[in-house]
Amino acid sequence: MNEYIKKLLNKLFNPSWALKDRGDFIEVYGLTEDEYLNGIVDFEVNGLKKLEDQFFDTTSYPYSGGYDFLFKVTEVGFIQYTKASVSLDHSIFGEMIRIYVEIEKGGTVDLIEDGETKPVIITDDLIMNSDVGWEIEGEIKETIMDMILTEESNLFNNIRTYDIIELYIYFPE
Repeated sequence: MNEYIKKLLNKLFNPSWALKDRGDFIEVYGLTEDEYLNGIVDFEVNGLKKLEDQFFDTTSYPYSGGYDFLFKVTEVGFIQYTKASVSLDHSIFGEMIRIYVEIEKGGTVDLIEDGETKPVIITDDLIMNSDVGWEIEGEIKETIMDMILTEESNLFNNIRTYDIIELYIYFPE
């Protein structure tokens, strides 16, 4: 990583340097595609790779609501799509960071039925074959993303990494 990229990344740790759009890297800081992908995005991927094989517990996260589960990051990778092949609203050069997460067996979500709150075990079947599966999956993704990005550093919020993340979740059988 060249010295210019290192200086830029150091500045971005300061919240007052937060970017409104990832395009600012190119327009404001004059980075080339190579500097951006092999500097900024590579830095983000390497930062997230440090979380691989670590377990996270939603009970230690204050905004997990009625979700109680353990998960671990199993893999972090990078893919570059061609812009014509997929809609990439926040991507500049088709870059996406892929994070694969596995939820451990025994996790629960509190569902309200007939005015009563009941814990229900999180399984692949619950996500795929229930009327609320899509909502549960969306809230689980949001919780996981918040926990991962909070764990790594505020830098990721300052450069809006979450805009270019594809999160894949393996739910227990």
